Amino acid sequence: MAKICISCRYQSADWRLRPLPAEMTKYAREDTHYLLYIYDLMRLRLVNESSGENDLLLEVCKRSNEICLQLYEKEQLTDSSYLYIHGLKENELSARQLAVLSGLYQWRDGIARAEDESTGYILPNKTLLEIAKQMPVTTGRLRRTVRSKNKFLDQHLGHVITTIRNAVANSDAFESIAEQLKKGRLEELMVADAKNSSEDTEMISAACANNDESNIHPSDESAVVPTVITNVGIASSCTGNVTSGASLGNLRLDNTTAETKSFGTLSGTTDLADSEILSNGRSKGHSSSTEETYGFWGSVGKTVFWKEAKYFRRIFK
Repeated sequence: MAKICISCRYQSADWRLRPLPAEMTKYAREDTHYLLYIYDLMRLRLVNESSGENDLLLEVCKRSNEICLQLYEKEQLTDSSYLYIHGLKENELSARQLAVLSGLYQWRDGIARAEDESTGYILPNKTLLEIAKQMPVTTGRLRRTVRSKNKFLDQHLGHVITTIRNAVANSDAFESIAEQLKKGRLEELMVADAKNSSEDTEMISAACANNDESNIHPSDESAVVPTVITNVGIASSCTGNVTSGASLGNLRLDNTTAETKSFGTLSGTTDLADSEILSNGRSKGHSSSTEETYGFWGSVGKTVFWKEAKYFRRIFK
């Protein structure tokens, strides 16, 4: 926003060092020097984009106030705390791996309290999950799993290996938890899939309705050919249902074969449409337009955008 490029080299450095090195002091000054200028730019932008009924600056102040009113509660270690570790849902762990994760989670919490450090500083969640997945039972394998140097692991190598071995040997108690996690993950996937399917259907239906309205020309209603597809091995537009035994108006599509993908394709029908007589009595030859012949699919072309414009899928290839 300020059009200034600042190095992030010391962003995650240990700022408890005293005295601070000259380079870190310079970084800290540059990192805060432009904050007031950026504040003015953001405030001016909010004011300019606000309206009488929508005061964006006031809304930002309200949300900031809500954040400031939140009370920090220190995390308390429980037997199930490891189940809330960030990244666990993305990894389908077995009972033995969950046992290792639980044991290492408790070890990390104890070291963090003894050293008065954050748990992430002692052992990042990503590294903790990787060790749980690999379950190294020797110091050599543990070092190869972690790769980067970690002074806390180096200081407690023996204890960490013992913790992993004991967890693997007593993993039977985690069988039911692993099953519950797997079941919950499947249910979440089913719900998400159903939601995505519903959104896709609604968006395509809306696109169909809008396109049907735009394709009607009051001055030449007879030029519009009814879009009823039959006798073609493709999915009917906007519904996803496969139909057979119909036609595009009086366009004959006999012996036409098209492979289906998503909502199907209409490949191979253009030449037939050019050589048949339309329902409004026009002579053989090219139909008046692609839109008149194919309705929705002709006007859309080959690409339909959905998913809130975040990405698009190719319906026709």
